[in-house]
Order: sequence, then structure tokens, then C-alpha cells
Amino acid sequence: GSGSNSIVSVAETFEEVVAVALDDVIPSNVAVGFIKIDAQGAEEIVLKGAQRIIAECHPTIMFEADSNSSMDDPLAAFKNLKSLGYEFAIINQNGNLEAISEPVDEKNIVATFPEKH
Repeated sequence: GSGSNSIVSVAETFEEVVAVALDDVIPSNVAVGFIKIDAQGAEEIVLKGAQRIIAECHPTIMFEADSNSSMDDPLAAFKNLKSLGYEFAIINQNGNLEAISEPVDEKNIVATFPEKH
């Protein structure tokens, strides 16, 4: 197969797995500087499970906005991070960060908190 997985079953067969919140497995005394999310449209759910970490550490977060995802709002993660004051960029063809103000479909987006620049 493609190796692609989804939180929503799109096939006749599926496997149920247990998920835990990042806030529950990473102690508050651990500084988190970077989070990479590849959750096939469930990025907002991952962010909800990392609310404490995001509030305390303001890590740089890389995620994908995918309009083809099977979740209700594929832009929810972007909107959530924007409401928290994050700024956004994509990695352009030259390998440099290029600021964006709106999400770019099917691209990895780098969200940074202004004080971390």
C-alpha cells in the first residue's frame, strides 16, 4: 500500500489504535522546541492534545493543510495556531522559508511564534 493512514476509515478493513495526548506523555519540565505533525487531516486533534506544551513552550510546529483530508475542517490547525499568535511560512523550492498569510494546500507549513524568531 501507500503507507498512508487516516483517522477516518476509508477502507473496508481497519485497525483501532489507542491515542494519547502529548500533554499527557511529555512532562511540564521538558522544553519542547519543535513539533512535526503528519496526521492526515487530524492536525487539530493533535494540537488539542498539546495545549499545555504550546502555551508553555511556543514550539515551532510543522504541519500540513490538506483540503482532501476526510476531517471536517482541514484548515482548523492553521486557524487555531493563528489565533494563538503564530506566524506561517512554507519552505520554497530554494529551501528558504517564505512567509504566507493564508494556508497553502498540500504543503508543509512552518508555524513560528514571533518571540522565537
